[in-house]
Amino acid sequence: MISKRRTYLVIFAVLFCFLAPFILAPVVIWSMIHFFDYSSSPRSKSPFPEAHQRAVNSFVNSAGFGFYRMAKSEHWNELSLIFEDTVYHKNTLHLIGLTPELGDRYFEEDAPEKRKLPEAKHRPLTKEEAEAIAKIHAGAPWVHLPAPPYEVYQGELEQIRVIAPIFAQQSCLECHEVKEGTLLGAFDYWLYDPEKKVSDQN
Repeated sequence: MISKRRTYLVIFAVLFCFLAPFILAPVVIWSMIHFFDYSSSPRSKSPFPEAHQRAVNSFVNSAGFGFYRMAKSEHWNELSLIFEDTVYHKNTLHLIGLTPELGDRYFEEDAPEKRKLPEAKHRPLTKEEAEAIAKIHAGAPWVHLPAPPYEVYQGELEQIRVIAPIFAQQSCLECHEVKEGTLLGAFDYWLYDPEKKVSDQN
């Protein structure tokens, strides 16, 4: 004859198996939101200065632009952003290195991790890129450059480039012998307007 204690244990086990998913699911979801901060990402229509600062944070305070880093609220995770009153979608993001020890370099691949910078593929700056950096040295918050159209299956969309600075923060001084606030690099944003076809302007 089955004892009452064993009966209760069986009933508890059955109820636990049935109710566990309903109990644990909210806990897991809350933990993911708290840990990754999904509640605020990905973002749409972010003002460019805010989006750029998050990109800088992603590079300066992390190992790179991986999934985990992008998911945090203070890091880059933009679907679209607002630049000069126009909503642009991001095409790509490139890093321009301006460190005294390695010189001016343009990284043609997606922004690399900091530890991989010395060996990462790069090229010299073009004349227009060098002129943009000179303007930033002179005090410009960023520089808007023309870009070739962004090709999609519907046709060609208007695309722009925006070069914005990366200034040395306190954490940068551990590796770079410069003063805080020194221009150490820049991001080259390639942005396209999904609502503006090049053919519409002709």
